[in-house]
Amino acid sequence: MKYSAEAYMKAFTEALNEHPSKKDHIVKSFLQTLSRNGDWASVGKVFNLITKKITHDSDGLVVSAEFARPLSEKMISEFKEKFSAKDHVEIFIKPELIAGVRVLIDGEKELDMTLSKKINKLLS
Repeated sequence: MKYSAEAYMKAFTEALNEHPSKKDHIVKSFLQTLSRNGDWASVGKVFNLITKKITHDSDGLVVSAEFARPLSEKMISEFKEKFSAKDHVEIFIKPELIAGVRVLIDGEKELDMTLSKKINKLLS
């Protein structure tokens, strides 16, 4: 990786803060720079850092919810309504959880109400 994910995040957020009206151009140029530098494989990590920075700067939380089964649009909306509009909420489907939900807030606080956790706890 030519530059660290943190360096890319800092450059992107500073450019966006300095020129908010040029958002589309900044994003396009940023993606081209990642590709040109051969760092495209790290784009996911970079954008996760950018999301976290922008969300935290607006006093929001980054919420990652993993469900064992797909949810209806209504259920997704009801789940997201439990959080502030400042929060960034992502929902993933992970069948390996068997049943239940796992919620991670800011990568630190975890609520794990999955059947797989309960089974693992019984077996250990």
